[in-house]
Amino acid sequence: MLGERVACWASVPDAPADADSGYPVLHLLHGRGSGYAHTLRLLERIRAAEAAGRVPPHVVTGIDAPWSDRAGWYADSVHPRGRPVATALLDDVLPALEAALPVRADRRTRAVGGWSMGAAGALRLALLRPRAFSRVLALSPAVYEALPPPGSNIRVFGAFGDATTAFDEARWRRVNHAVLIAARDRRWPLRVAVAVGDAEVPGLREARALHRALADRGADSGLRVLPGGHDWTVWRPGCDWAWPWLWRTGCGDSPPMKNSD
Repeated sequence: MLGERVACWASVPDAPADADSGYPVLHLLHGRGSGYAHTLRLLERIRAAEAAGRVPPHVVTGIDAPWSDRAGWYADSVHPRGRPVATALLDDVLPALEAALPVRADRRTRAVGGWSMGAAGALRLALLRPRAFSRVLALSPAVYEALPPPGSNIRVFGAFGDATTAFDEARWRRVNHAVLIAARDRRWPLRVAVAVGDAEVPGLREARALHRALADRGADSGLRVLPGGHDWTVWRPGCDWAWPWLWRTGCGDSPPMKNSD
């Protein structure tokens, strides 16, 4: 669909998969302006949780998103500088990755995650394709309940633009996270772990609003507020909490559990 190669990495655990059925899988998305190599910073936290017996062994992948000056927001853009990123990832990139890796083709064991723009993208993919994902790791997700503020780079690079402008409010109102959450199909259980820093403005307010909206639509949503800002001082410990939380008792096709703060 994109007509180009997409850079990715994949890490397969040393531990054997259960009954030769393949491993669960986590797909990681990077934040605005960074690249797929930066997602390796989360791999070490994932492997540490596995070594401690807190989560099962996973195949983990990191996917590069260079489009729209690394501000494509994992959305299908109609702007001249944009690309159909969400559809390409869902229909081409992730299936190709999983076909080459020892993973289970099962939504109950498929997760997607990231930080900042990547966390927003992970949530977007899970909401767009509820049959594919059961869990979302969302570290400081750059989502907005209403319009993004004037200084947000969402308005600059065309991810939510139209044929002539980089940001079209009408298009945003049709495809933003609030709309996707409101339309969420409750038949597909979804577990979302949101970690955010107490110094993030407006991130903390938006994370709390996201947590409430997900819970209102029947998702199993957890929220953890940590000391720090929109950076790795929050994302590393946020992952240490969020990843095991996503894999606590129950699975992606079980009834939603009580929300946890």
